[in-house]
Amino acid sequence: MFSCDYTDFGMTFNAAIVVVTQANISYNTSGMGAAEDDQENSNINISYRVYVSQAAYDANSNPLKDTNYNSDTIPSFATDMKTTAYNTLKSLTEFSTNTTDI
Repeated sequence: MFSCDYTDFGMTFNAAIVVVTQANISYNTSGMGAAEDDQENSNINISYRVYVSQAAYDANSNPLKDTNYNSDTIPSFATDMKTTAYNTLKSLTEFSTNTTDI
């Protein structure tokens, strides 16, 4: 998880906590050999939650946001899927201010 300054509802939450709850990369191809060209598709899907603070997370409070990030642009893969997911989220503008790994 990581903390960052996060703005939502017209307010900035300093040191909001971002937690990945699920992440996967999928790849599929279709086609019927020489008769039909293959159609390749790849996608990254990251489910995550944003909490207003570490205290809110520790107290099992409801998250400020519980949502998904999806993209057909696969990022550079880090050492594992968890690290890749966090690096992907940290690269987004909404999470890029005062980001600190926890």
